[in-house]
Amino acid sequence: MIDKRVYDLLSRYLSGVITEKELNELKQEVKLTGDPELGVYLSGLWEEYEKRDTAHEEVLGEILQHITQQSRRHSRRLFIRRLGKTAAILLLPLLSVLTVYFF
Repeated sequence: MIDKRVYDLLSRYLSGVITEKELNELKQEVKLTGDPELGVYLSGLWEEYEKRDTAHEEVLGEILQHITQQSRRHSRRLFIRRLGKTAAILLLPLLSVLTVYFF
């Protein structure tokens, strides 16, 4: 039978958030628990962490997609600004010369 406390202690240990008191308790439980039961605990935790990794990959994919969209928008805006500046640099002197020439 799986002891919920041992499972929680193992989970906290693997997450790196276990306290000193809990670590000592976990060590005592590991000494008292047989190898087959520990195997069940660890395989359950392993499956749980595999599910978490998959969820993280999905979230990271969404974040990457959002960043890519924002980058494309920024690139378009930058291109339009550069195009406007170039047009102004070329057209202002041309219009000035034509104004003086025709008047």
